Amino acid sequence: MGSIIALVAILAGFGIPVTAIWTSHREKMARIMAERGTNLPPNVVAELKALREEVMNLRETTTRFDMSFDAALSRLEGRVDSIETQQAGQAISERAESYAPVKPVQESADVQTMGQGR
Repeated sequence: MGSIIALVAILAGFGIPVTAIWTSHREKMARIMAERGTNLPPNVVAELKALREEVMNLRETTTRFDMSFDAALSRLEGRVDSIETQQAGQAISERAESYAPVKPVQESADVQTMGQGR
């Protein structure tokens, strides 16, 4: 049991400084990377700004076209619905006109006399 405690003490004794060195190294690397990002040449910064504006303009344009397309599609759907309603109404009236009025069936003399005999 004593050897395990000694082993843990040795590992902790060496592990803590190694962890501190590694953490310090990571902080320095993060600082360097952050500084590189902010120290861009002016022409690159101008190009990035121009690209951002162009992307924004493209988004606005596509949004306008999308809204225009949706409005045109809605108008077309309304027109098609109107035409379909008219066509259905015409078909019904044509069918009604094509049927001749049904004449009532006249009872024969035999049927009339049978009914009176009772």
